[in-house]
Parts: sequence; structure tokens; C-alpha cells
Amino acid sequence: MKDLDLERRCLATLQRVSRAEFLTPATILRSFSKASGISQEHILGKRKTYDLALVRHFFFFALYSCLQISQNRISTLYHKDHTSIMYACRRIEPLFEDYRDENHNETFPILSG
Repeated sequence: MKDLDLERRCLATLQRVSRAEFLTPATILRSFSKASGISQEHILGKRKTYDLALVRHFFFFALYSCLQISQNRISTLYHKDHTSIMYACRRIEPLFEDYRDENHNETFPILSG
């Protein structure tokens, strides 16, 4: 079942994270954990419930877009298949572009370049 509130919280978190300085994978993970109410261990785990997968996908997309970590490197670091990371990025990017457009954010550093 789709949780639109969780999706909106993750989108807002992604927006905040993308504008932050001195980001690390750990700070991004903490941000999504706090926003979603899902533990860091569950975000990184193997369970595939909708909520967990959604937050996990946002986390992977943030690593890729904010920190410019390659999808292959993310898959290695977090022991996921690289196609899972590709799918996560393809899934979240259009959601985030729509969110950005709805909120009238003319410039957005992580999606430019």
C-alpha cells in the first residue's frame, strides 16, 4: 500500500540533504531514518516491504546524486545488486523532479550537470 506521506517526507529530506554541506553516507542515512521513522538497520537490510524499499531507494538515490558515488560503488558498499541501485535511481529521480517542480525550486544542484 502506497504511503504518500512517507513519500513526501522522503522527498523533503532529499531536498534538505541535497543542499547540505559536508555530507557523508552516514549523515544521509540518519536523515532518512529520522524522517521515515525506520531504523538505519532496516533501511540497509534485506526486507522488501513497500515502506522499507521506498526509503532505501531514496537513500541510494541521495548517495548517487548528492555524493556522486557511482551506482557500482553503492552496490559494493551496501551489498546490493547493481541493477537494484539502477532501479532505485530511475524510480526516485522522476518523483524528485516532480516534487521540485511543484515546489518551484528553480535550481537544484544534484540534478544539474
